[in-house]
Amino acid sequence: MTTLAAVERSYTTLKYGYGITLVLIGLDKLLRTNLIADWDGYVSGLALAVLPLSAGVIVAILGLAEIAVGGMILGRLVRQGALLAIATLIIIIANLFSLGLYDIAARDALIALGLLVLIWLTDARRASVLTNVPAAPSPH
Repeated sequence: MTTLAAVERSYTTLKYGYGITLVLIGLDKLLRTNLIADWDGYVSGLALAVLPLSAGVIVAILGLAEIAVGGMILGRLVRQGALLAIATLIIIIANLFSLGLYDIAARDALIALGLLVLIWLTDARRASVLTNVPAAPSPH
């Protein structure tokens, strides 16, 4: 397999994995089905004190945002969607720390790292297409 083929396969896996997952989680939050988690329980007292909204409204807004970001990643705005997802995750990680949920915060940090890799792969694909330079063959 060539380097370009490996980049393409990795990019496609991350693009669809993140895009579909964000849409599904967003729908769970927006429709209040709580099939994945009881999302209201993840809204900290600090967030409730700072924002003049109920936990349910905060979760619904996040759900709508996740659906939009997932759609961006699934569409043509992969880089921009991944950047928004990372920014959202930073806020979520801070919220999780305030709740003492360090294990979930660590997981979300790794998810953000994967989104950063998706951005790098998006840039690598674009650079390859723009320069039309064949990638070096893989050593395997």
